[in-house]
Amino acid sequence: AIEQATQAEAEAESNVNKYVPPDLIKNSPGVAKAYCTIAADGTLQSNSYNIASSSKNSAGNYDVEITTDMANANYSANVTPEELNRYAVIQNDAGSPLAGALTLAVHKVSDQAAIDTPLHLTIHGLQV
Repeated sequence: AIEQATQAEAEAESNVNKYVPPDLIKNSPGVAKAYCTIAADGTLQSNSYNIASSSKNSAGNYDVEITTDMANANYSANVTPEELNRYAVIQNDAGSPLAGALTLAVHKVSDQAAIDTPLHLTIHGLQV
């Protein structure tokens, strides 16, 4: 019989000739740990994963809370605005995202003005 891999083996992508069960697949480095779509008004849309909440705190600024925290602040957050000629950045007072939350800021390319727009967020990295 084939043995089941441990969480540590899944995270390390160890070549141990074991299977990774469905409840541990989320621990593989290449798998998204959280994703969502946020409406322009800050509402979290359906079909999100591991995102507890989102809200608009001011024009073009959105707070996002992760359900199960990341292991640390060294994770990758990819943010894509839905509308053309917009860009999004992670903007936290600490200078980097927190393990369990992040703030996103959206601006116009033309004049860098903050603007509300729907966003798509995907997070990769180690999770607690």
